[in-house]
Amino acid sequence: MNLFLVIGAMKSGTTTLYHDLPQVPGIETNPTKEPNLFTVNRPQAKIANDVKRFIGRRVGWVGDFSTSYTMDIVDTGIAARARQILPKETPIFYLVRNPLERAVSHHHHWLARGMATADVDHELLTRPEYQAASSYASQARRWRKAFGQDAVQVIVFEDFVSNRYETVSSIANRLRLDPPACLEVGTYNARGGGDRVATGLAGRLVSSRQYQLLGRRLIPQALRSRVGQALTTSAPPRPRPTVGALSVLAERLSPEIAALVEDEAWVGPPWDLVETIRRLTEDQS
Repeated sequence: MNLFLVIGAMKSGTTTLYHDLPQVPGIETNPTKEPNLFTVNRPQAKIANDVKRFIGRRVGWVGDFSTSYTMDIVDTGIAARARQILPKETPIFYLVRNPLERAVSHHHHWLARGMATADVDHELLTRPEYQAASSYASQARRWRKAFGQDAVQVIVFEDFVSNRYETVSSIANRLRLDPPACLEVGTYNARGGGDRVATGLAGRLVSSRQYQLLGRRLIPQALRSRVGQALTTSAPPRPRPTVGALSVLAERLSPEIAALVEDEAWVGPPWDLVETIRRLTEDQS
């Protein structure tokens, strides 16, 4: 089966990687970035049919970039469900980002779509989704339990954005493909408050499984862009968390960071959370 997985983390560069990888000869793209093939627990035959439909007639490698695969708060069986369909040697890639920056970006993403309140401190400390999606060691271990210790290649977001060609080449090597001669670098993730987002009925439509698996493939890109511009609104400014809230979140996540360092045999963590808190709150007195 010519399917590989990019399992997240949310707000850690998966969209950029989605656009970069088709520049590798032998990797084909699907208009649907996040089909969430294994997110919903349903009959195995139905999942297998959705996987087959997602791959379609493509003969090269096809990627499933569903960030929901490492946001499993209630349903922790996503990896095991995927293993029922996919071979054990399926290549799996996991982008991880500074966990505090990721959580703050995650909150803004949800705020813009009406899924969170503007009280960023309360959100970060009371809703478990933000911490769980930054719990990289636990999430990776679920996939390694299902597919094997060597199945998951962890990619640090900060390393990826500083050297995208090297990251893309390492993935090509894992897929036994030649790297691209060069990489056309674009910017695909809008930052700050300039995003345009679909909310309400439009938001529910574009996030539905039917649209992701069929609509994006059947509706031409130019038409999708025109309709999207008409149905979306500008995202609100990003609320700034306080030192106290970020310090509490950092303390909660410290065991996860230590476990990730141990699992990956790193010399130390790739992020300085004290410096991160200072930077994210530097205009506060």
